[in-house]
Amino acid sequence: MVNDVHSDLFAGLGPRGIIATMVILFLLGWARLVILLLPFRWLAVFLGISRRNVQFTPLVVQCQRQQARKLGVLIRRVAEWTPWQSKCLVQAVVATLFLRLLRIPYVLHLGVAKDDRKGLRAHAWIKAGSCAVTGGEGVPEFTVVSTFLSPLLIELDLTLAGD
Repeated sequence: MVNDVHSDLFAGLGPRGIIATMVILFLLGWARLVILLLPFRWLAVFLGISRRNVQFTPLVVQCQRQQARKLGVLIRRVAEWTPWQSKCLVQAVVATLFLRLLRIPYVLHLGVAKDDRKGLRAHAWIKAGSCAVTGGEGVPEFTVVSTFLSPLLIELDLTLAGD
């Protein structure tokens, strides 16, 4: 039975994909612990540069968009197999780390929506260009309350401004 579970998780992955899956599994657990144990203001420093509630889409080239899409698919796939909750914010934290390492510009949005039955609901989603890396489902119903920009976007803007 255990082998069937692992074979489903690793199905179609080569050695690099299996290693990436194991790293993502570890980081999803790490991100969940950080979210549970640390104040959000400490986590916010890691997420990027805060820009309040700005709607923003960073420009990326096609190969970056493809990398981001593949990363998102893998993060969501692994998140389904964790024994702990790996919902939108946990996935966004892991995606942020990988996008920084890959030097792909991103924007992370935090939003809220009012639900008549459940009250307020929160959601996190991260985009690289037009690609919703994680948390892209149901986004239009959420009002953006906070945005975090990739530090790479600030570096690029300063580089361009200095010319």
